[in-house]
Amino acid sequence: MTTGGLHPDDDPDEPVVDEVRPYALTAGRTRAVVELSLETRLLMESDARTRRRPTDHLLAHILDVCEATPSVAEVSAKVGAPL
Repeated sequence: MTTGGLHPDDDPDEPVVDEVRPYALTAGRTRAVVELSLETRLLMESDARTRRRPTDHLLAHILDVCEATPSVAEVSAKVGAPL
């Protein structure tokens, strides 16, 4: 049993963030803003390293992976997130 929205392994000093992914709300029925095939290579913009890094762990991990010009499928596999 948990109290206060924390799991037993959570750090009590970390804020609890209630985040729901869009596919959870729509049962997977979302529309992409941009159509990309699985083989599409992702290339970071030249000034991406000088911009402020995202505080979201997943977005930061995606940026790290994208330094090697991976495909959409490779990014998904390496960060462990759905396409």
